Amino acid sequence: MPSTRLYPKPCLSLLFILFIGTLSNALLAQAQTVTDPSYWLVAHTEFKFTNKWCTFVELEERRFINPERALQRSLPLLGLKYKANERFNFEVDYLNFKIFSPQIADTEINAHILEQRLSFAASYNFGKKRRFSIRLKDEYRLFDLTPDDGKLEFKRAINRMRIRVAHKLPLKADWVLNTSAELLLNYAANTSIKTFDQSRLYLGFVYQLSPSHSLDIGYLHWYQESRTTALFFNRHIVRLGWVYTLDLRPTNQT
Repeated sequence: MPSTRLYPKPCLSLLFILFIGTLSNALLAQAQTVTDPSYWLVAHTEFKFTNKWCTFVELEERRFINPERALQRSLPLLGLKYKANERFNFEVDYLNFKIFSPQIADTEINAHILEQRLSFAASYNFGKKRRFSIRLKDEYRLFDLTPDDGKLEFKRAINRMRIRVAHKLPLKADWVLNTSAELLLNYAANTSIKTFDQSRLYLGFVYQLSPSHSLDIGYLHWYQESRTTALFFNRHIVRLGWVYTLDLRPTNQT
């Protein structure tokens, strides 16, 4: 009798996505929220050296839509990726991040904070054709609260864990449908923190223009609790990205 292989992990991934959605809705129902639509512009360049090793540089501009003004900015994100095999991937990142305050669209910018972020991530691909993945990412965040004083003083440090489940579905021609759910939790700091930081739900499409160029467009729902107030930020985001891949692999690996 032929054996039947079951794939319980994708079902668990769907349950995780439903959990993130239910958690966000439950918090929305009982919290004072601020809803500000925004858009993110992303430029990502990846350098492939071998079939296992690659690096990348990413710039990202996050802006409110109405009124139009800056929200956050990465200058830049630098990363190193290692593909151990078809299932396991590892990544080390450094991010130089600028946060404009207050984080509410219809208020004037009166300050900004600089963040230096170091992170390590491990990803596991599973399911039929490895289309599902789960990623655990640990971030060490250092904040310079007064960057204009000429001193580099990191007076606030926070450790945050990110848990993301994602799925990629190839469509016809050169299109791919991406979906993901992510939960971000603070677990250590030298200041007061709240365990729940934010949740994210994403739905987007990738269009492959050529072997080296692709476009990424999607919708991101970002639900975040303010660290210092009782507010919750309920963000509806349009994300537009351009990805350039420079293949530097030896000819025997292409």
